[in-house]
Amino acid sequence: MKNRDALTTFLSAKGYTPIAPKILWPAEHLVDVFGEELKKRLFLTTTIDGMEYALRPDFTVPVALSFIETGQARAQYSYCGTVFRQSETGHSGEFIQTGVEDFGATDFAAKDAEILALAVELCSAQLTSFSSSSPLWGGSTLNLVKMDPPHKGEDEGLYGDFSIQLGDAGLFTAVLDAVKCPPFMAQKLKQDLGKIDKLAADLTNNLRSKLLDETLEKLKQDLEINDILNNVEVLKLMVEKDNEPIGNRSPEDIAIRLHMLKERRGRNLSQKKIAAIRDYLKIECKLSDAGAELRSFSARHKLGIANTLADLAGGNFKQSISKALTQFEARIAAFEAAGIDTSKITFSGSFGRRLNYYSGFMFNISLPHNAPDKPLAGGGRYDGLLTMLGAQTPTPAVGFAVWNERFTA
Repeated sequence: MKNRDALTTFLSAKGYTPIAPKILWPAEHLVDVFGEELKKRLFLTTTIDGMEYALRPDFTVPVALSFIETGQARAQYSYCGTVFRQSETGHSGEFIQTGVEDFGATDFAAKDAEILALAVELCSAQLTSFSSSSPLWGGSTLNLVKMDPPHKGEDEGLYGDFSIQLGDAGLFTAVLDAVKCPPFMAQKLKQDLGKIDKLAADLTNNLRSKLLDETLEKLKQDLEINDILNNVEVLKLMVEKDNEPIGNRSPEDIAIRLHMLKERRGRNLSQKKIAAIRDYLKIECKLSDAGAELRSFSARHKLGIANTLADLAGGNFKQSISKALTQFEARIAAFEAAGIDTSKITFSGSFGRRLNYYSGFMFNISLPHNAPDKPLAGGGRYDGLLTMLGAQTPTPAVGFAVWNERFTA
């Protein structure tokens, strides 16, 4: 299914209003919400008056900004168009994405289930070109086991099992809160969720930075951010190394990072707490078994997750992790109520997506031949994004995007 009109019609029938946000956006709206890795892949340009703009690298942020401009409290949008990211493989840097964004729905679990089910259905429709002879759906039950090729004689390798991997940024945040992970370290770990090597290095090195440590030695231990900002010699050392900027960071960013490093001194996580974080990141199981796995994990590390949802009524558990588990299990129940076979979905504690704005459940949908970093589709919940972009009122938000070209790769 390559026709954009067909895609738009398909999603419109599901209740999602087509939107076509502009291609060029002020860079400041984009660079703050993307991870370090994707910042490097933006296509940037500067106007004659010095304003920096970027070609849209995805649809989520432009659609969210467009929604904020409407002043509405509730909307569902669909899109199909081009996004622009610099490629390391010689690709032109232009990619076609189709997807949906939902803003303002308050039944979180049910909406999460709807989004995942729609993503799988859209992937199936892409593969089968809307052929009714080979639907992914088996009655009211979502069949994540096997699809037949839409036409006999076609390459069956493309139509193997869908693989769905799911993680939860909110649950990971709750685990970090439960072990009292310092804010600066928690921020780094959350940014690296999904990047196994970086997570391992973060925990092994406990976020030590030789350059920052050496610089901090030049400062008095009681310096505050303003003192650091006023220390021109230190800022020059930090901003320049061999006359080149370090990571394009401003002096203010560097000052804050220095302050966080000062906070870290004497407050490194204990080996026991690091072991708890590592144990969580090692969890990988069927989604249907994930609740039990998490309760077992909690018991081993005495984190205070309730043994059952009913136990939460006592209020004796840390609020953030109790709330996160409640939401997690409510989502599983909503998946099952929607006919999704949760035994065919893999939950992974270390799973994350390359965009840093996710705050809740996250998922990728793949086929066996897809590279790990090139799924057919991916998405999740990002409730904090709209306020980051300037919205006055916190707004629930969830969505997904499909990479059209990967269905023919």
